[in-house]
Amino acid sequence: MSPGSIPLGKTMFRIREAADIVGVKPYVLRFWETQFAWIQPERDTSGQRRYTRRNLEDILVIRSMLREERYTIAGVRQMLVEARRTGHLEDLRKPQRAVLKQHDDRMMLLNLKKELQRLLKRVQ
Repeated sequence: MSPGSIPLGKTMFRIREAADIVGVKPYVLRFWETQFAWIQPERDTSGQRRYTRRNLEDILVIRSMLREERYTIAGVRQMLVEARRTGHLEDLRKPQRAVLKQHDDRMMLLNLKKELQRLLKRVQ
């Protein structure tokens, strides 16, 4: 799977997939789990992490605040606690939903391109 692509119709992601989508290494996700209590992915029967789209939205918010807005981890934690307290957490998630939607659209177009190329080969 290429970075930034989300398989269509998929709702749960293993740590490698989540890391690729978010654009960080898996160890970064594991570290962020220790720093932000609300990022607690579910575990499957073998104990592997399974991230939901909601987890990815939250992680993208954290990534944006750390890397683009240059907050510290303590600053991000404080901002997110305040956003939860005031009910503005959804406002922070909305732009991340747009990012995930763009990735969904991109994956759909890439799949369509592959299918068209396959059909073209059959016709030739």
